[in-house]
Amino acid sequence: MIFITVGTHEQPMNRIFETVDKMIGSGEITEKVIAQSGYSTYKSDRILMQKFMPFDEMQELMGEANLVITHGGAATYLDAIEKGNSVIVVPRLKKFNEHVNDHQYEFLEALRTHNISIPFALDNDDLRKLIIDRPMPSKFSVRDKSKFMNQFELVIAELIGRN
Repeated sequence: MIFITVGTHEQPMNRIFETVDKMIGSGEITEKVIAQSGYSTYKSDRILMQKFMPFDEMQELMGEANLVITHGGAATYLDAIEKGNSVIVVPRLKKFNEHVNDHQYEFLEALRTHNISIPFALDNDDLRKLIIDRPMPSKFSVRDKSKFMNQFELVIAELIGRN
C-alpha cells in the first residue's frame, strides 16, 4: 500500500495526486493508494482520499505502507523514516501556489549539506521516477537523538542565518 499525506496547510497540493492517479491508470502502480488530501481539490476514483484524519490513523497507515509520499513537513517525513518506510518527499513550492515560499525545499537542501539525504521530487517527472525506482528505507535515523539534534541544530542555524 502507498500512503500519501499533504498535511493541513490551506493551499492545495494537487500534483502528487495527478501523478499517482496517472500511474495507476497506466498500470505503473498496482497497489492500493490511500491519501490524506488536506485542502487539495484533485478528485480520483482510484485513490482512497480523505481530507483529514486523526493522528493515530495516519500513524497506523504510515506503519502499514510500503511507500510514503509526503509533503515537505519535516515532522511528517522524519516520522515516516523512523518507522522504516521508503519515503518520497514532495516539498510544497511557491511556483505551484502550494505555499508562500520554498522553505520545505530549502530545508531538504540544508539537510543534504549535512549528509542527511532524503529522496525528494520537485516536479511530476521526478516523482514518477522515484515511485518507479522505490527508494530503499533511509539509513538516516532519528533514533540516535543526540547526533540527530546536533545535526538538526546546525541546519536550523544555517537557515536562520539566511534571513
